[in-house]
Amino acid sequence: MSELDRLLFRRFANIINKEGGITLAQDLLEVGQDYGYFVSLFGVKRELPNRCEDHNTSFVSGHDVEVCFKELANKYGVLGLIGYVGFWKENITLYADITIHIEHRFLAVLVGKLFKQKAIYDCKGNSVINL
Repeated sequence: MSELDRLLFRRFANIINKEGGITLAQDLLEVGQDYGYFVSLFGVKRELPNRCEDHNTSFVSGHDVEVCFKELANKYGVLGLIGYVGFWKENITLYADITIHIEHRFLAVLVGKLFKQKAIYDCKGNSVINL
């Protein structure tokens, strides 16, 4: 992995720590949608080492993002073929998913349930919709 790649993964980690998550296009550029819904199809998760005094949370390092990204690519081999790559942190777990963008809520909920997801992301409302 090049130094530029390491810097990118550190930048992504900083955004995840600050904002809770990030969605990237196939070219690793950050995606910002102001309509529709992101729906995860499949993914991986990584338990984060305890790096905080609060044992119920942790911060994400560039290495954590890199490991999840590589695991996702190795496990599914479809990065760059469909959708986006979404990362988000919940307590002490980092998630990385292959994600698609769907304009209509009904269809997004249907696809989310079909792929056994717990939630979808509302881009306009900047919020999670539990399924």
